[in-house]
Amino acid sequence: MIKIETEEIRNTFKLLLVFVDTDLWETSQDDFKDAFRPGIISACDDVKALMDRIIKKVETQGPEPQKDE
Repeated sequence: MIKIETEEIRNTFKLLLVFVDTDLWETSQDDFKDAFRPGIISACDDVKALMDRIIKKVETQGPEPQKDE
C-alpha cells in the first residue's frame, strides 16, 4: 500500500513539474485548462500537505541538538 501511494505521489509530482518546466499550460486551449485545473489544484494541495507532514516530522523527531562544550 505504501509503495502504491509513493508511486502515485511520484507520478503526480512529475506531472506537476511538467507544468513548471514547460509552457504547456500557457499554450494549452481553454477547454484543456478547464478540464485539468481542479485536478491540478487538488494534486498541489496533496503535495503541499505531504511536504508539511514531512517538515513537521523532521522538525519534531530526531536526535537532540548537540551542545557545544
